[in-house]
Amino acid sequence: MSDTVLAPVRAVLALPNDDPRKTLAVALALCLACSVVVSATAVGLRPLQARNAALELKREVVKVAGLDDPGVPLSQAFGHIETRLLDLETGTLVDGDAASTFAYRDAARDPGQSKALEDDPAGIRRRPNRMPVYLVRDGGALETIVLPVYGQGLWSTMHGLLALAPDGRTAKGLTFYEQRETAGLGSEVASPRWLAQAMGRQDPHRPRGRAGHRGGEGQRATGRPRCRAQGRRPLRRHAHQQRRRAPDGVLARRARLWAFFGAVGWVESVVWLLVIGYCLLVTTRS
Repeated sequence: MSDTVLAPVRAVLALPNDDPRKTLAVALALCLACSVVVSATAVGLRPLQARNAALELKREVVKVAGLDDPGVPLSQAFGHIETRLLDLETGTLVDGDAASTFAYRDAARDPGQSKALEDDPAGIRRRPNRMPVYLVRDGGALETIVLPVYGQGLWSTMHGLLALAPDGRTAKGLTFYEQRETAGLGSEVASPRWLAQAMGRQDPHRPRGRAGHRGGEGQRATGRPRCRAQGRRPLRRHAHQQRRRAPDGVLARRARLWAFFGAVGWVESVVWLLVIGYCLLVTTRS
């Protein structure tokens, strides 16, 4: 049985080193071995990546809430923040301790925990029925509300956090902790200069009053993140605006490059390189 399995391997190894068939077989075997190593490493590191992502989210919440202090450990700073679940249909906080482990991205993909959007300027298609909110209190009085916000950019879905004053309509801070937009263009949404524009902005469509009532900040956060004065330009429009500002030649080259790597994955690229190399090798030896 073993001789039958190893017979093709022995046949390949018996070929001369300058035989194109042996060159191609060795290259394919090397690619397969590398793929197995990379896949095993990715699967093995997945729990560590999840823990690091949770720590990074806590760090971003603390930063946008204005509680970041180099001398204070992250666990202690985040201990001053209360994590709750907000029902976006009723605008009320949900009792329970599941807020710290609630994944709104998974809920948005589950039809039983989300709803399809007809008016969808942020391009998210479905909105989860519940969203986590982070409440910062000072002596029992509500001081800051931190809301997750996300919207479709030009190349990726951008996830961020919006800090609001207790009135639920005045922005105190904004950050984007996950985005894969074009460097120097759409990625400017994560630059301090651009984020500073949100400071002090008010939502003109929300009546004055305390946050937490029906139609509150949760729907505003997941539906239409605001970007400029009077908050009338969603994230997707900002990405397209950044595209229009780029020179035509640079934009065309970047668009072609991103389109190529988006359509052809790294596996396909390796295969094509092997095929091209094999053709060149056969051509030079013929």
